[in-house]
Amino acid sequence: MCIPGTELLNCPQMENDIKYCQGKGKKILLSLGGATPEYGLDSIESGQNFADELWNTFGAGQHEHRPFGNAVVDGFDLDIENGAKAGYPAFINRMREHYSKDTSKQYFISGAPQCPYPDYYLGEALDTAWFDFVMIQFYNNYCNVINGPQFNYNTWDEWARTKSINKDVRLFVGIPGSPSAAGRGYVPYKQLVSMIKPLQQLMTFGGIMVWDVSQAYGNTMDVLPSYAHGIAQLIHSSNTTLETVLAPESTTIATMNTVSQSPATTAVVMTTTISPIETASAETNTIDMTTNRPNEIRHGEPCLENGALKCSGESSYGQCTNGYWVVRNCPVVTVCKENNNSIFCGFP
Repeated sequence: MCIPGTELLNCPQMENDIKYCQGKGKKILLSLGGATPEYGLDSIESGQNFADELWNTFGAGQHEHRPFGNAVVDGFDLDIENGAKAGYPAFINRMREHYSKDTSKQYFISGAPQCPYPDYYLGEALDTAWFDFVMIQFYNNYCNVINGPQFNYNTWDEWARTKSINKDVRLFVGIPGSPSAAGRGYVPYKQLVSMIKPLQQLMTFGGIMVWDVSQAYGNTMDVLPSYAHGIAQLIHSSNTTLETVLAPESTTIATMNTVSQSPATTAVVMTTTISPIETASAETNTIDMTTNRPNEIRHGEPCLENGALKCSGESSYGQCTNGYWVVRNCPVVTVCKENNNSIFCGFP
């Protein structure tokens, strides 16, 4: 339901959820941008005005219309993939002015550039404004994690050490949560471990970003109880309450029950045998790129207009990237819709 007189949704449950997660020590950032083309900041003034509006609507400012009520987010993330880009340095600088006025907690600015360097849309902002961390999309491009020598974390590492305004900026390796979460670039768990372990020795490494977490929790293809648990184990390997195993082709799943004992927590690992058919069923969420559906775009087919967006079937969409279609899924329970100016994933 919209707030009367506006197009802003009224989200009281989100208000409760944000406060609950923050109470557990989680940081909640509002991400801006994405694949839809209808946005952009074309000037210093537009960047500053937008920062004022977001701070008052979702930050610690004051506004009569606040979708999340009196919940205050911990910062803003820039996932800029389209539109005018000149105003983003001014947006960040103005937002940091607002941050400095509220000393009750720490606020953050993050970015989510695509891995080709320099990023076309965020490159200037990354070089001239203060980012706390950068979550690089190492998928849907030639510089994917799985592309071996072309995986270019070292290029971003050099940027962080030599060009970033914030010399303590941290880099997150962005990966898809499952094969269906992105057009290409999914990293099987064993390969992910082998690629991430060396990076953990670098001062710039901050962690792993997953698009998106719901897909990672539902992914049981090659690590159990889920891909999300495997990533947590990889990053927090000293946490003995996390237990994961590689998913074999046929047999044993390790599940975890925890028994709380003050002051420690003990993990009790139990094994359950499942059939090969049950194991294989985890693969049913993958995108079928070979079967044509009405209005479907095939991943990897040539396209003419870089940045163009088009619905592909009912629940996915394509983006023209460097001359080829990249097909992505809409979030669960949403469908792709088109209007005169744009496309979006919305409820049926």
